[in-house]
Amino acid sequence: TDNMAISGETIDYGPCAFMDGYAPDKVFSSIDRMGRYAYGKQPQIGAWNLAQFASCLLPLMEGPQEAAIDALTEAVNSFVPAYQAAYLAAFGAKLGLHDAREADQPLIAAFLDLMAAGRSDFTATFRALAMGDARDHIADRPAFDAWRAKWIARAGTPDQALMQASSPALIPRNHQIEAAIQAAVQGDDAPFHRLHGALSAPYDLSPENADLARPPVAGEEVTQTFCGT
Repeated sequence: TDNMAISGETIDYGPCAFMDGYAPDKVFSSIDRMGRYAYGKQPQIGAWNLAQFASCLLPLMEGPQEAAIDALTEAVNSFVPAYQAAYLAAFGAKLGLHDAREADQPLIAAFLDLMAAGRSDFTATFRALAMGDARDHIADRPAFDAWRAKWIARAGTPDQALMQASSPALIPRNHQIEAAIQAAVQGDDAPFHRLHGALSAPYDLSPENADLARPPVAGEEVTQTFCGT
């Protein structure tokens, strides 16, 4: 499909934007009216993309068609456990776990649920967790305290360096991109070059670029994007 290279690399499966407040059902694309490419459906879309690729390969396969279909189906189905392993490793690292395992899925899911309940900013909240002050980013603080107790019981002393290396302080936020585009339209490329330079070191935010890390305020939110963005 147009969103995934043969190598399996991708820059988007359809959302076309970075999420601010965490919402599994978040959709940005102007053409996605049914939530097909919602954040929480990214795994399914990844598998679907691979299935379309497999269907293109079918005429090139040697031997009986049934055997070819079975082989391609097995290959596509291997995406699910591969994705699950990568997801567990990525979010385990965000919690400072070097040895994240299947039993840690409920702990990860519970933190994401806390974020979703209050639409906590995805990037800022995980960065705050890595810096030791995530409580202020969760609306239900008593629930966060209860979750944190379980987290510490599991992690002991979470690896803060691992957490900081797994949760960037800076991402190309939609409102900052929009501001850079609008400035460029007026002939001013400085905001673009500043944003581009800051994004070259997303894990080490400098004081002079701290404003680029903040979530959008009322009136700055970008709620819809387009394929040409």
